[in-house]
This record gives sequence, structure tokens and C-alpha cells, in this order.
Amino acid sequence: MKQNSKQIRIPSNIDYEQLFSKIEGKDSYKNELIDATYVVLSFLFPSKDYIKATSGFEGFKSINNVEINKIIRNRFGKVKSLLMDVNSHSSGAILIEKKEYQPGIVSMGYKLNDELFLNPGERWVGLGSNAEKRLIRYEEDGIKKYEDFKSTYQFLLDKYESDITIDDGAFDYVIKLKSVLLEKVNQFDGDKDEMTKRVNYTIKEMNSKIRAIQKKRFRPSVSKSNHRLNSVVTTLYRELRYYLRINGNKLVEVDLKSSQPYVLGSILTNSFFSGDSNIDFSLIRIYPQLYNQLNYIVSKSTTDITSLIGNSLYNNKKGFPKYFMSGGLDNCLEIQSYRSLPFEEGFYPHLNNTFLNGDFETQKVKDNVMLLLNLQNLRTRDNIVLIQQFKKHFPNINSFIESINNLNSFKSAIAILLQRSESYLFLLIGCKAVNERLPDVPYLTIHDSILIEEQYCEVVTPILKESLNSITGIEPGVSVKVIQDPMTTLDVDVEEIWGELLSSK
Repeated sequence: MKQNSKQIRIPSNIDYEQLFSKIEGKDSYKNELIDATYVVLSFLFPSKDYIKATSGFEGFKSINNVEINKIIRNRFGKVKSLLMDVNSHSSGAILIEKKEYQPGIVSMGYKLNDELFLNPGERWVGLGSNAEKRLIRYEEDGIKKYEDFKSTYQFLLDKYESDITIDDGAFDYVIKLKSVLLEKVNQFDGDKDEMTKRVNYTIKEMNSKIRAIQKKRFRPSVSKSNHRLNSVVTTLYRELRYYLRINGNKLVEVDLKSSQPYVLGSILTNSFFSGDSNIDFSLIRIYPQLYNQLNYIVSKSTTDITSLIGNSLYNNKKGFPKYFMSGGLDNCLEIQSYRSLPFEEGFYPHLNNTFLNGDFETQKVKDNVMLLLNLQNLRTRDNIVLIQQFKKHFPNINSFIESINNLNSFKSAIAILLQRSESYLFLLIGCKAVNERLPDVPYLTIHDSILIEEQYCEVVTPILKESLNSITGIEPGVSVKVIQDPMTTLDVDVEEIWGELLSSK
């Protein structure tokens, strides 16, 4: 191992002496190629984070040729030849390649062979000085890009410098909650030991987050994937929000009603899909990879609607509505009908009364709308009444959702598209407007809602409505919710938490 160099993690279950014995040439070239191989293997080491990030792609990780070659001096081709040799390991080629390359859309995917992927072992190696400098430069560039991206949200991150506390009553609630949950464990017919572990883990998580808030350890960050602002507060159990305080005062929640359906309506415009990069609220700015994919699909279409995307759908269903990308939205009656739904007054009751004869509870309608937006399997969708009723009224919007959700190159594409769009609208438009009008007023955000002192809610509501309407052309619904004392709703909360514990893995 080289001394005084950056340490990177690679699989230990590879005979590196045998692998590198195949390299011919000068020692300097051999050393550079060895370092390049180590870098590639470190990128593909199946850590917990790696496995989580690639779970929807069978463990394959996209590697951009241009980016990786900057680090390893244009030796990616040589490294691949070395690692993809069928004799490179006792179990066959070390590296497996997934060939779904589309320029500007998706890079080639790679992973370790199955034996190494499941049991790689762990070895730490150092790099030569030149390779180390290039890798550090790459990591520093990545940090800078993230900091530049995060700076857009800095006005919200700064809110965590405010006087945010949590009342000690939160611990009393958790103690009571634990007692009631353990009573349910005692009456449980199944595996009591397993359920006790799950209860204890949940209680431990609650207490850990309460203590983190007490110590001002909020850990705010912005996700590069869905552009949401996350912190200890956003992951705090909903029941515990009652105990949060700003400047010692209780909070209310100012909430964007029917957020995901509203955001869906907001993107159904010619300007959003136009490809004009000068428009901030546009697909090419919000989700450029998806824009490139859809534009590529439409350009390759040979009929009026069917396209490459259609081939990725179960049962080869009709594919992506081509007119979404060619300026046909603003004059489409179906689109205008959806954008005219009563988001301000009550989207979910309207769906229930219009499509479902008023037969569903509001929560079930909400749950089914989430399935409408996110469920991939077309056969399962056929068995959900709300989805089928929605499809009758809005066939092309449904086709748009189903098509994008079944793109092979993207994981949860509609969810990420709507979350990124929601983040732009609610955080960078709505909350930005609030911040400009009330620069000294502290508040916290939880994706599509603001936690703020009650005295400010009357001012915040119209600011959010006006700012969002100015971008989307749709009047949003904004509600002010008083956060209930969870001690008064303990029985209901226990049943909900117990249900989640039963279904957790």
C-alpha cells in the first residue's frame, strides 16, 4: 500500500496480483492503469448507500465516460477490457455492463459480478500522487456543484439559525406512547419479540430526534435527487410537531392543499415542455435528463403517438402522448378540464363526488390518488376504481403518467418530477415570496407546508396564493391547520403507528 495517500475502498475478494499481471508496458503506465482500476472498483463497491441508490436498477450504476476519464486519464476503456475479461476472476468477468446508453439521457451501467456484488469483502488501498490529485479534484468539483445548487435554498437553510426549540412535553408523550404500544404487543398473537423490537426502535428514533432538536443539531440539507429540503424537523414524527416552538411560541401549519395533483396541473402547459432553457419552471430546467429522454422518444416516433416508450410498458400499451412535447397542451380540452378542477376549494372531495359517487372516505381518495400518480403495474392499475374513472375523464394525462412511470432508464420518474416541481413552486417561489415580504420572520418548511407562529399565518396565506398563481395560472388551495395536542388523539395515533409497525420490514 502506498503511504501518505488517499485511501479508497475496493473489493478484497479479487486476486489483484493475477489481475494486474496481464498489464504490459512501462512501470509508469502499469501504475497509472492499476490506480485507474482501483478508482473504478471503488466507484462500484456495493456499500449500503450504493445498494440503496441502485435498487431500482438491479444494482447497476451509471458511469459517465467523460467524467470518469477526467479522473483516470482516458483509461476507462483499458480498465473495462481488464475487468470484463472472462478470466479476470474465478467466477468470470469482474465487471458486468448494461448497454442502455443514450447521450444526454443515461450513461452505460456497470456492476460487479454477482459473486463479488453479494460478498465483496473490503480492502483499502492508496493511490499514486497524480491519481490522488485527480480524484480529489473530482470530489472537490462535486462538492462545489452541490454547494452552488444548495445556495439557491440558502434563505431557507438560514431559518435553522432561529430560536427553534422543542417542549419537554414531547418526552412525556413518547413515554405514554411506548406504554400503550407495548400493551398492544402483549395482546398480539404474532411474534411478540419482533414487535417489541420494532416498538423500541420507533421510540428510540423519536427520542433521538427530540434530543437532536434540543441540541440544535438540525442537519438541514437539500436532496439533489428530488430537490426537497430535509432536516431533523422534516423527519420528525408528525405527532411531535405540536411540541415545536419558535421564539417560545407554538406553531401552526400553513399547507398547500392537494399538493401533488396541483403540481401535476401546473406542469401541463406548452411552456413547461417547450425546451426553452430560459424558462425557470420548465422540464428542461427541472429535470433535464427526463426532457432529453422524452424529446428523444418523440423524435424517434414513427406514428402519431406510439414510440419507443410504448415498448417499455407492460402489454405494449399505447405510449407517451406525443403532443405533450410539440405544443399541443394549451389548447387541449382535456388538459384545460384538469387544470380547471377546484384545487382551491377541495380537490379530493370533488374527485369523490364526481367520479366515485361520494362512496369513499377522503383519506382513501388521497391514497388512491397517490397510487394513480406512482403505481407502475398496469394490471394492478386496472383494478383500482379511481384510476379507471380518472382514465375515462383524462385518458392522455393517465397515459402520460403510465408511460413515464415505466421508463426503463428512470426510477420513480413521475414522483421525482412532481417533487422537483413542487420544490421549485413551493420553496423557491412561494417561500421566497414570504421571505421577501417578511424577511425577519422565522419559519420551517416540511416539503409542501410552512410551520410558523400563528400571528403570521394570516399574512403568509395570501402571499403563497398570489406567488404560486403567478407562475402556474391555477389558484392554489392554502389552508391553516392548528396542530393538535397528540395526547388528545393518542388512541388514533397508536392505531396508525401500530399499522405501520405491522407492515414494516
